Amino acid sequence: MLDDNFPAATAGAVTQSRGYFVNFLREAPVDEETGELGEAPNVYEFSEDLANMRAIAIGYMGRFNEAFSLLRRDLVLFPDALVPV
Repeated sequence: MLDDNFPAATAGAVTQSRGYFVNFLREAPVDEETGELGEAPNVYEFSEDLANMRAIAIGYMGRFNEAFSLLRRDLVLFPDALVPV
């Protein structure tokens, strides 16, 4: 199934457990007229870069903390927190 739907390099990396499929790599679209965020696309994409995944998650947490200061989150994103099961 992997070979039918993904490039050989991606299929090889998945079978060798060198990457992850995650659904938070794409940003939510912004409405140009109001500036409001739309719903983020729920698209699973392959990523081998855990450091990049951590940076994106920290960015989401920072934006959440700015928008909801009373609900502030200061999470430690250790590798097991980022890797989907």
